[in-house]
Amino acid sequence: MSSFNPFVPAFDDEELVRVPFGTSIVEPESVLGESGRSYHGYKEGKYLLPNDAAEQDRLDFQHTMVTLMLDGKLALAPLTQAPGRVLDVATGTGIWALDFARSNPNSEVIGTDLSKIQPNPDIPNCHFEKMDSEDPWLFTERFDFVHIRFIVSCIRDPPGLIREAYNNLQPGGWLEMQDCHMEFLGDDPALQGSALQRWSDYAARGALTRGYDLRKAKYHRQWLIQAGFTEVKEVFYQIPCSPWPTEPKAQRVGEYQQRNSIDGLRGASYLMLRNAGLSPDEVESLISDAKHELRAQSVKAYAPL
Repeated sequence: MSSFNPFVPAFDDEELVRVPFGTSIVEPESVLGESGRSYHGYKEGKYLLPNDAAEQDRLDFQHTMVTLMLDGKLALAPLTQAPGRVLDVATGTGIWALDFARSNPNSEVIGTDLSKIQPNPDIPNCHFEKMDSEDPWLFTERFDFVHIRFIVSCIRDPPGLIREAYNNLQPGGWLEMQDCHMEFLGDDPALQGSALQRWSDYAARGALTRGYDLRKAKYHRQWLIQAGFTEVKEVFYQIPCSPWPTEPKAQRVGEYQQRNSIDGLRGASYLMLRNAGLSPDEVESLISDAKHELRAQSVKAYAPL
C-alpha cells in the first residue's frame, strides 16, 4: 500500500487513479465527457460530477472529513437504538452505508445511486441499488432512518425528495440531511474578487442553467417542516477552505478540505463552469488560479455546512 498523508494533496492534476481507499469500480454504462472524465450513463447528464476513480477516491476522503467534523459520528439524529431499516440516498461509493452497516450489524442498510460504483459488500446487512431518487420510490417496506448527504448538485426538487422520504419513513422515523451552501464566506478582504469567489459564483450560475441550486441547503429546515416533520433541528458548521484557522480541530478540517478541493475542483465544476458560458481555456485558468489560492492559503474563507 502506498504511503498516505491526508494533508498533502495527492491528485494535483486529478489523475484517474484510486488510492489509498481501494479499487475503483468502473461502471460499464459510463460515458466520457468533454473534460476527459467519465460520467454516469444511466439518465446521462442528470448528475454533474464524474464517477471515475479520482472522484470515487475524493468521495471517500470527503466522508472521512465529515466524520471528523462530527467527532467520529456517522449521524447526529438521536437514534436511541439501532434502526431496523436504513436508506442512504445518493450513496456514491457507498462508504457511509458500509460504515453504518458495520457499526450496526442488526440494521438493514440500502444505498441508492445513479451510478453502480459501489463495491460488493463484505457484510450481509448492506446492499446497493441503482436508482434515481427523484423518481417515485418503490420500496415495499418503510425505513426507520433515511440519510441524505451532499445532494445540491444532483437533486433538482429537494422538497419533492423530502416528501418522498417522509412518506417512506416509519412513524417516529428520522431523516438526516447534510449539505453545503456552496459559497465562500468570511471577513477576509482578500476573498472579494478572488479566484475562489469567482469560481463558486460561476459554478452556482452554471448549475442553475441545469436546474440545480447549489445554495439551497438553507431552505432544508422549512421544507422539512412543510413536509410534516416535527422536532426539526438545524446544526451549522463551518468548513475552512484551507488550514488557516488557529483552533486545532478547525485547522485539521481545513487541511482535509484543502486537499478535498484541490483533488476535486476540476471534476466537481467543469460542466457547471462550461454551462456558465466559460470557454474550456477560461475554465482551466480559473480552476488553476483557485487551486493556487488554496495551496497558498491566501484567502481565509469557509463554506457553511
